[in-house]
Amino acid sequence: MPFRAGAEIDDALERVRAARADAMLVYPDGVTLVHRAKIAEFAMAQRLPSMFGWREYCEAGGLASYGANQPLTPTASSKARSRLTYQWSSRRNSS
Repeated sequence: MPFRAGAEIDDALERVRAARADAMLVYPDGVTLVHRAKIAEFAMAQRLPSMFGWREYCEAGGLASYGANQPLTPTASSKARSRLTYQWSSRRNSS
């Protein structure tokens, strides 16, 4: 059930309940991240298996997540960029 803002979350969860969903897949974004505990509590109360994109949702009570480890992503990216920059500059200087 799509929604665009936090104010729409209750209505979206009610539509999920009314639809008698078999499971819930929650896409990670700013709105769902802010309301992750409410979404996880709803899924548990409705006995819905729930899948989330980041582990922070599971730390708030969600069942499972599958996705990048968000706190490590910037670190890993900057390390990879550093290696690429070093390799590029080393090759450039050796020619």
